[in-house]
Amino acid sequence: MTEERLASGIFVRNAISSNSPTADVYYEDAYAEGCLSLLSPDDRVYLKGWFTRLARLWPVETNVRLADIACGTGRLAEVCPADWHITGTDWSINGIRMARRRYPRHVWLVADAHKLPLRTAYFDFASCFGSLEHFASPLEALLEMKRVLKPEGMLYLELPNLFFPGYILYYYYRRHSPGTDQPLERLAGRDGWEELVRKTGFTIFDYWGRTYKRALSLKPAHRLVTWFVCSVSRNLPAHMQENHCFLLRQEATT
Repeated sequence: MTEERLASGIFVRNAISSNSPTADVYYEDAYAEGCLSLLSPDDRVYLKGWFTRLARLWPVETNVRLADIACGTGRLAEVCPADWHITGTDWSINGIRMARRRYPRHVWLVADAHKLPLRTAYFDFASCFGSLEHFASPLEALLEMKRVLKPEGMLYLELPNLFFPGYILYYYYRRHSPGTDQPLERLAGRDGWEELVRKTGFTIFDYWGRTYKRALSLKPAHRLVTWFVCSVSRNLPAHMQENHCFLLRQEATT
């Protein structure tokens, strides 16, 4: 099944070529080099704000069971309450090794998001920050996240926006398709991602936008321009910001 059939508004960028690393090599090297392992000050501020917003939208209880899919080095554990029980999955051995070392009281598993080794209807909440767009089959992965959630459980997704002004500027300067340099990536407007979400049966509970406070990887002369664009974009409507943020709800079974 092609991604165009999954959701017509999704743009697919496949950077894998004869001289490009495979996805597993790319991520293992990235974590080994430390470039994906640290929580930036901007990420920490955002995650704290994210949790405050979550608590306002969803009655956050004690002893919540959280499944963090594509958890990387487990950075989400830094902002979650101490009584939350996190089970993080990622296919990077290096990423999971770091998570186990930093946050030993939680559970960290090397696993494929398309076949999660997790119990059905077990988790209160699940999250997938900026990773679904890199999976071989986003639809299969979403259905797995739906499977492990309890009825009325919540899922948070953060997905890249094809129409983000910073990406347009990035393309103008580099003649490079929008997005990052990761081996496989999909970008879409809000409608494209919503079309995919609806195929899973999730209900969209809330939506907002997020733009990172940093410059894209351009020549030094262009970084100030992109930093300005990113800063301005934070004040634009949600559908024009760098990432779409969806809070989804698993409907109760009848």
